[in-house]
Amino acid sequence: MTIELTDKQKLFCNNNLRQASSNTGIKGIRKYAYSPQSVGAYVVRDIEGNFIADFGNIDEAVAELLVTVYGFDSPKNESVDAIITYLGAERFLT
Repeated sequence: MTIELTDKQKLFCNNNLRQASSNTGIKGIRKYAYSPQSVGAYVVRDIEGNFIADFGNIDEAVAELLVTVYGFDSPKNESVDAIITYLGAERFLT
């Protein structure tokens, strides 16, 4: 089931998560051929660039970013997928 983001959610994404210079298009998440912690290729960093965690898929990385860096409750999978799609990173969904 695909959900549509609200205008408020889109504004948050545009102001806080969208970053063209990231290879995923999402600020705070980069995809590497390998990970510093050898867990997964998607590395999550906070606003200052400090390592938070790494994951094997982008869904988990986005959820972690929202919870750890921005203080949200654990998001629903459909919301995470909608954010990923809105930010143009759906090519990373598996």
